[in-house]
Amino acid sequence: MLASVVDAADLVVLAWGVHAPRERLAQLTDVLEGRRLYALGVTKDGAPRHPLYARADVRPSRYCFGLSIAFAASSFFLSFFSFAGGALV
Repeated sequence: MLASVVDAADLVVLAWGVHAPRERLAQLTDVLEGRRLYALGVTKDGAPRHPLYARADVRPSRYCFGLSIAFAASSFFLSFFSFAGGALV
């Protein structure tokens, strides 16, 4: 299901913050690989910043999914919303 929504999205914004286990991020690798991805900033560990911790005026910027997933924390929160032709993952 996630792959089909990402395929249909004009904009994919990653936003799970630091609370994502490596196992889940490894599953996302296949879905997100080779796609143009965005984030609302990054944490000091390189994870895409969660919207609750981003400034209200922040704009999505390019995000490189890959190496930064190795630094993700052990608990997980994934928000997935579909909006105006985009996807927030």
